[in-house]
Amino acid sequence: MIIPILIFSIPIIAILSSSYLKLQKLKLESGSFPQDKELKRQLGKLIAENEAMQERLEKVEYLLLDQKKEAPSRKKVDLSDFEKEQIKLDDHDKWRY
Repeated sequence: MIIPILIFSIPIIAILSSSYLKLQKLKLESGSFPQDKELKRQLGKLIAENEAMQERLEKVEYLLLDQKKEAPSRKKVDLSDFEKEQIKLDDHDKWRY
C-alpha cells in the first residue's frame, strides 16, 4: 500500500517543485520581489560608505607618505647627547640651592 503511494508521489512532487522554481525564476527576472528595493537601497548605502572609506584611506596614506618624505630633513636628536647635557645642567644647578 505504501509503495504505490510513494511511486505516484515522486512525479507529483517533481512537477510541483519544477513549477515552483519556474515561478520564482520569473519573479526574479521581473523584479517583483518586495525585498528587491530594500536590497538595492542597502547596496547603494554600502557603496557610498565604501567610497567614503576609500577617500579617507587615500588621505591617510598621503599624510603618511608626506611625513616619510619630510623625515630626512628633520634633525634627529641623539638621546645620549641630550642625557649628557641634562646631567651637566643638573650638576650645575645642584650647587645653586
